[in-house]
Amino acid sequence: MRAVMNAALLRIRRHRPDRNPLRRRSDRVESAVLAVAVLLVLLSVWPAVLAGRVTYEGGLR
Repeated sequence: MRAVMNAALLRIRRHRPDRNPLRRRSDRVESAVLAVAVLLVLLSVWPAVLAGRVTYEGGLR
């Protein structure tokens, strides 16, 4: 279990925004793209739930 937690923390640390002068530009771009992708997924959940609810309630009638 500890190995899994260490691996997860390593992945999180790899994508955090910091001012490390050794970090490549491609690493910064990858982190930004990942943050935008996670945000889009989280924002798309609410409309999907609403669409599913409307479809389900329409099917019950």
